[in-house]
Amino acid sequence: MASEPSIRIPTLSVEGYRAFRDRSELELRPLTLLFGRNQAGKSTLLRLLVAIADSVFGQARVLDMTSPALLGSTFKELGWLGPDPSFSPRLRLTAPDSRAFFEVQLTDESGVAPNRILLGRREDPPDLDVSLGDVSPAGPQQFHAEFVGRANAVDWTGPLEFNSLLPTIPDTEQTRPAIRRLAEVRGCLEALRGIQWLSATRPQSLPNSRRARCCLPDGGDLPSALQGRPDVMALASHWLSEVSGLAESVAIGRDPAGLVRLELKRIGQEALPFHLAGEGLQWLLPNLLCACWAECGGAGAPTMLAIEEVEARLHPNLQIALLERLIDTVRKGVPCVLETHSIYLLRRVQLAVLEQRLMPQDVAIHWVERDGHAARVRRIHVEGDGTLKGWHPETFEEEQQLNRRIFQARWRAHAAPPMPATPNAMGRGT
Repeated sequence: MASEPSIRIPTLSVEGYRAFRDRSELELRPLTLLFGRNQAGKSTLLRLLVAIADSVFGQARVLDMTSPALLGSTFKELGWLGPDPSFSPRLRLTAPDSRAFFEVQLTDESGVAPNRILLGRREDPPDLDVSLGDVSPAGPQQFHAEFVGRANAVDWTGPLEFNSLLPTIPDTEQTRPAIRRLAEVRGCLEALRGIQWLSATRPQSLPNSRRARCCLPDGGDLPSALQGRPDVMALASHWLSEVSGLAESVAIGRDPAGLVRLELKRIGQEALPFHLAGEGLQWLLPNLLCACWAECGGAGAPTMLAIEEVEARLHPNLQIALLERLIDTVRKGVPCVLETHSIYLLRRVQLAVLEQRLMPQDVAIHWVERDGHAARVRRIHVEGDGTLKGWHPETFEEEQQLNRRIFQARWRAHAAPPMPATPNAMGRGT
């Protein structure tokens, strides 16, 4: 790959958002991996990317509370719910090159509202720092209000209009620096336009679910979405037959009622409906098809993948093979964010850097952990030789502890003196 990432993806910062009481930063790269124990907050961050995409590119005022990634949450449930609860979450999006940022603090007055807006460059004073003033009547997909604060270091009062998460700012000499910063942030969000979230609840559909940008979060509508895409099906079939050995091909067929469905086939056998395949293959196929769809491109194709528990139900060999497939997807210009517990995926990423299939700057690894009540994010850097900088040596200590316990038990059994024979009722040793 090139020495610098060719994909512009924002850095996401959150504060007072669900488990993240204090400001936490998630730097996104072409390949981003989220590690951490259960209930640490990994899924919270991954799903927020989808909610942001729905809010920026959908038809929602400020924050799209109907986004499938929010799972029907109320606004109160988005705020920090620990000791001293706060229901005013803050979201910041930072462009990777210019360091321009957009930050919004949300409140819930007559629906979700932007309580404070900051725009600027990371190292400099904000070009715009304003707070909510008078709210004007607006349509169901629009928020209009007067804001009060400072623009370009001078007192400013004026209107901001929201028909998405990003505002429309009146164009004056005083506000033009902020408008430029907003354009820089908007430019790095394009990868999120077609972000496809694949949830950890598959193969069961989520309640009241809708498409996560391209298809349902469980991939349930992929047969209809991929009709007329033989290129995608051919790419997926090649991988299945040449790499996994799970099937010779995948195709779109019809059930006895005439409804479209995915079918898997081996040479000399009849096509097998997708729902009769093993659980591992049912979990794998939506990931594979979305990756192939993203690589082939075209209207409606994913521009980014966000996959929960990517290794679930898969043998380690298949975990590694799937990650290699996703590395190819990244190399084709489609970023991937993966939530995982798998040490096999970690080792394969290290090897990919050593093999120069990925450059260190193309990879971001984050450890998400609970610090008392609150969650936080710790960035792990991958060096050119595959070394992990900042990785705690005890992160996967459980496997080593089990090995030590096995060794110690064997040693005790070997070193212990032989047990004396116990006479039985007839007076002989047992």
